[in-house]
Amino acid sequence: MSNAVSFGYNRPSQDSIEIIDFKVVIDGEAFDSKTEELPTWNYESKVEVFAELDFDFERFTKESGFISFAADEDLPEYSGLISWSCNKTRQRGASPRQSLHDGKNTLHIELDSLLLGGELQIAINVDLETPGVAYEDLIPPERPGARLWASYPLRIRLEGDGSQMSITPLDFKETGIRPQLAMWKVQVSPDVLLPVQAGLRILINTAHPTSRRMLEKGSGKEKQMWERYLQTDIVTQLLLRAPSLDEIENLESHSLFSGSLAESIFNLAQALFPEKPYADIVNDPSTLFATVQAFTFKESK
Repeated sequence: MSNAVSFGYNRPSQDSIEIIDFKVVIDGEAFDSKTEELPTWNYESKVEVFAELDFDFERFTKESGFISFAADEDLPEYSGLISWSCNKTRQRGASPRQSLHDGKNTLHIELDSLLLGGELQIAINVDLETPGVAYEDLIPPERPGARLWASYPLRIRLEGDGSQMSITPLDFKETGIRPQLAMWKVQVSPDVLLPVQAGLRILINTAHPTSRRMLEKGSGKEKQMWERYLQTDIVTQLLLRAPSLDEIENLESHSLFSGSLAESIFNLAQALFPEKPYADIVNDPSTLFATVQAFTFKESK
């Protein structure tokens, strides 16, 4: 919290609450502020947020400007919640308020993956539920719902530009998809103004032993490498559509630009080929692939 902002009432210090655990769990895999790997997330993933706090009621009450030794009916009450937002979908929300008691408290919320995309930002908030009696000449909050404390945000990147793609496991032999021995097939719509989730489809071949193993129990270095190669293919396939951007008038101000394939392609082109016209990107396939490969493998160890 910043001391430069005045709320007009006393607020407890940042360390008045100890965060024991604060994590996002995606399909059973936990991610917190120390996690470096990107999650494997899609629109069917189960996403939950868990927080465990050590709440020192007496200290928090004193720092809020209330008497901490009054009769129970004169003591303040507090509630906690988890707030969340996503920059890609511009959606936000919060868990139901939960009354806090002295000692350890657990907060939880399950998020709808259909509302997520881009970067997920979450925070723990503590608000006034019921005011108490002011301590001497201090100015405590009076209005229920007044924000008293907020954690530093936890940010989880949901796999960047590839996060909103539709991933479908299929048996290529049974469905007649060719080539039948491929590990995957990336399909990009020629209509680049479609939303990413509608215009980009990733078919994973469950008949291929490597792909099947990665989907069922893949982990460690092998899965990381498999995902890097898949990401390389996805980014390459997107950039092959870069010349389509020249056909759209007022691209960045177009009403369908935000969240579209065009936006993802535009961002990739600006990052990897900032000096090249869109048409020139696809005219040198070897440089295109090598540049994308360097980009997707740059953090590999």
